[in-house]
Amino acid sequence: MGADGNRILDADFTALLNDLRSSAAAQDFPWLIDGLPSTGSTSGWSVPIDDVLSDDDLTIDPKRFCRKFVELRSELRSKSHFLLGNLVEFIPERRTKDGDRVTRVKEKSYHYVELQDIGNGEFGYAELLGWELPDRAKHFAEGRDIYLGSIWGSVSKWCIIPNDPKSVIVTNGCHRVRLKENQEAYLPDLVAFLCSEQYAIQMRGFARGSDGLAEVTEDDAAKVIIPALSDEARAALHPYIKSLLSGTPDLRSKVTVLMEDKVIKYPTFRKRPSHVVLV
Repeated sequence: MGADGNRILDADFTALLNDLRSSAAAQDFPWLIDGLPSTGSTSGWSVPIDDVLSDDDLTIDPKRFCRKFVELRSELRSKSHFLLGNLVEFIPERRTKDGDRVTRVKEKSYHYVELQDIGNGEFGYAELLGWELPDRAKHFAEGRDIYLGSIWGSVSKWCIIPNDPKSVIVTNGCHRVRLKENQEAYLPDLVAFLCSEQYAIQMRGFARGSDGLAEVTEDDAAKVIIPALSDEARAALHPYIKSLLSGTPDLRSKVTVLMEDKVIKYPTFRKRPSHVVLV
């Protein structure tokens, strides 16, 4: 609403034009400011074409050239840091951590994890038989796996699998990663940064395609910059990481485990029978 009480257009088009006209682009394209008074500002954002041409894929997706993305990565790069690809290895779908092929067993019960079940380190699941699992159930989880949301709208979601998982299968909407053997000491650095908006900004910037359905490739995810923590910060995070790896990071998950182990016994209820289509 304006000062006079009337509605005004909620748009940033004028500010965007001013930013464009005060950028270095106006020096190469004079028609941008032709006939307009000079503001004297040179603070507008622009990207040198060399930055685009230096990309092996010649990516022109504007998300990775926006000011917030570029300046954030520049600041992170100026301090002690790691690249995600130097800390972890990416594990293919339907493989064990040792590279062996694995398939679902139709009669076996699994704990299936969807993107909607993943939070910040912790996860929930639906208990399904092998034949009930959707086709996107492709990651056969092992202890200390880390799953990173790879879809634009879910890049802030991540979880770590406890040391003793019970037939967990995770959706293929995630990247499955494991810390490299010589990088275990930096688990706190990784999980701390996964909780931050600075991590999500990089992942969204790397997502290829239309927003919402855009995906982050393994090669791009490997380029995410992760700042190094102090020894004091690492020590402070160890108890929380230990809780995640125990499989009971909160009261609800602890109660669920106790119920599964019959330590807590509540009345059971009749589940809705599965629907089978006969052809």
